[in-house]
Amino acid sequence: MPVELTILSGAREGEAIQLDLDAFRVGDDPAAEVAFDPRHDPAGRGRLALVLREEAGWR
Repeated sequence: MPVELTILSGAREGEAIQLDLDAFRVGDDPAAEVAFDPRHDPAGRGRLALVLREEAGWR
């Protein structure tokens, strides 16, 4: 079942992204499934999060 992420602030504010994955990365790494450009979103510079789907929900 896909999950939808809505970006709440920054250069991509309001953008909705649908992912049909059990794990994905969010951050400034260009290889991340949800990548942010640190030139436009400097608060995220050097940050990367791994989001995992588990039986009880997302972690």
